[in-house]
Amino acid sequence: MPPIIKYTATIAPNILKAGDKIKIKGIVLHDAYEFSINFVNELCKNPSDITYHFKWKLDENVIVENFKKNGEWIDHIETTYDELDGVLNNTGSHSSHTYTNTIINYSVLGSFFELEFAFQDGIIDVYKIYDGGHNRITTYMTEIDISEIKALQVWGDVQKIKELTFCYA
Repeated sequence: MPPIIKYTATIAPNILKAGDKIKIKGIVLHDAYEFSINFVNELCKNPSDITYHFKWKLDENVIVENFKKNGEWIDHIETTYDELDGVLNNTGSHSSHTYTNTIINYSVLGSFFELEFAFQDGIIDVYKIYDGGHNRITTYMTEIDISEIKALQVWGDVQKIKELTFCYA
């Protein structure tokens, strides 16, 4: 069965710009396989344009990133990491840029997750928030301008969203 939308939040009429941040806190299902957060450019169930797709495959320790333009998924990047030592091992590249290893604290399966998406010109940094701080999970270089984002959608094995914070610069 394909994932379903669990939550949608409209960003419009505001326009995302450099310096803005979105924090999201939620609970994944106990038997969660994956969840994703899409920053969509249309206010509909199946948008043809998505500036940024962030999928966390929990049972495979994989983060998938890409974007969707005119209904086509483009620039598939998978980042794997070892849950035991928390080291990201990137297996993809984007626009001729190769990512470097980053330390993270992974403890989301069957529990809370808290992520922050920090927007810059052409870049989205994703942070895992935990007690005492946060660690950068990934940096994604966007092909579609962040000002085109109209909403975010949460898909997959999420029980509920507990908190959503928009921090506009």
